[in-house]
Amino acid sequence: LSFQLFLPAATYEDATAQAAFYGRLLERLRALPGVTSAAAMSGMPPRRDVDANDTRFDGLPETPDGPSHNVDYYQVVTRDYLETMRIPIVAGRGFEPADEGGAPVMLINERLARVFYPDSDPIGRRIRPCCSESIPWYTVVGVVRDVKQGGVAEETGTEMYRLHSQFATAGLNPPRSMNVVVRTSGRPGSVAGAVREVVREMDASLPVANLATMEDVMHASMAGPRFITLLLGIFAS
Repeated sequence: LSFQLFLPAATYEDATAQAAFYGRLLERLRALPGVTSAAAMSGMPPRRDVDANDTRFDGLPETPDGPSHNVDYYQVVTRDYLETMRIPIVAGRGFEPADEGGAPVMLINERLARVFYPDSDPIGRRIRPCCSESIPWYTVVGVVRDVKQGGVAEETGTEMYRLHSQFATAGLNPPRSMNVVVRTSGRPGSVAGAVREVVREMDASLPVANLATMEDVMHASMAGPRFITLLLGIFAS
């Protein structure tokens, strides 16, 4: 089950307040009967807007015949994101509890590793996200399986993952809009009412937007291509 929340600046002024809210929210959601895991992320697969952010890669000079130093998707996640979405780690490690207040670390997808580190090990390399010199260098600690973000029929883009709780220690502001995902042992829709109630008890002013199962999200992501296919079929007839 997935839904979207927006934390207003008037109530959640900084990254510390936002991280504290999501920490409490996810803890309560995991305690619901039938819920096996819960997490939050900034961008909802399999279809989202491309970021295309200029990014610095330590030790990799940009050359005319090399890839542009630009990353297609920036993803901000809570620590249990990979487990909840069942995204495998293919090298290194995922986010760990010690990372919550530790040095900035990030995960990258297979595509980013192939594009920028085709002949070397990306683990331990440093990357600085867009768009300021005040943003710290992040150390790559893991490579994860590619996830479709631009649509199921599109080529997978480059993607990097940062930990939501590290934004506070880095002095940065995380995205105010986040998608929450709740994995269940039974029908996802069966916990929808309980999920709404948890959010209401924590902050009645927050609307629960786009509440849907991931199956519904997948179908919605393919609605456009299906409609185009239908039109082509009609015109062909």
